[in-house]
Amino acid sequence: NSIKCNKIKDINVNLLQKAFIMLPSQEYWFRVKPFFTFLFQSGELNKDYSKLILYRKKRTKYPTIYSIDEISKIENSIDLNSPNGIRNYAIILLLSRYGIRPCDIARLTFENIDLENNRIHFIQHKTNEPWEAELIPIVKNALINYIDNVRPKDINSTRIFLILVKPIREMNFGTIATMVNDLIAKSGVDISNRKHGARVFRASIASNMIKDNTSTEVVRRVLGHSTKYAIQHYAKIDIESLRLCPLKVPEPSGLFANKLNAKAGVYYV
Repeated sequence: NSIKCNKIKDINVNLLQKAFIMLPSQEYWFRVKPFFTFLFQSGELNKDYSKLILYRKKRTKYPTIYSIDEISKIENSIDLNSPNGIRNYAIILLLSRYGIRPCDIARLTFENIDLENNRIHFIQHKTNEPWEAELIPIVKNALINYIDNVRPKDINSTRIFLILVKPIREMNFGTIATMVNDLIAKSGVDISNRKHGARVFRASIASNMIKDNTSTEVVRRVLGHSTKYAIQHYAKIDIESLRLCPLKVPEPSGLFANKLNAKAGVYYV
């Protein structure tokens, strides 16, 4: 209404320019581009205005990374004198020590934990591929403490992690994600302009391993990625390693050089 376009037939280049200026984000244009294509192909418009909406690749955001000290602070902030705290501590250790996805933590059953042989194994929900690792002492002890002293015994469920308030039920991805988000926010760690969800643990593990010169194949296997390309997202923040492989900036030439020289007041004939 603000640009006075009440009918599809009234759309023209000038109205599109006004709308483009008024929209706060270009993301809206990526959504309406197919709509303009449809209007042209269906005969509602006699011109294909979708051609005016150029595709612009989004900038890839850097992953949020927490230092080892910050992760320790998050772990130490958990109240181990409460049932929820004991359960949450076990979940946080699975995140911080292994980088297991919340959806997989929620699906863990007693068959996935081999306390006798110190192994943890499961089929990843995202990739449908197996994942296995040694059950390190700190994680094993946290799981035993939760299972033996907190987890209700009279619940007909093989899932390990449960919501402990009535009605008692299985945790899911959403409840774990919300718990982690709140826990980090209350831990005392600085979260200003930083993400503080469960995914930051995976990103932090990958970043710290890459900084320690761990091979990308090992990082891939630890995080359970199905392809080696998945961890390239984390390599961008290893600034010190990137400093070792800079490319020399080429000297300007041709039309580009002429334009630079013209701006500097130097002209070549």
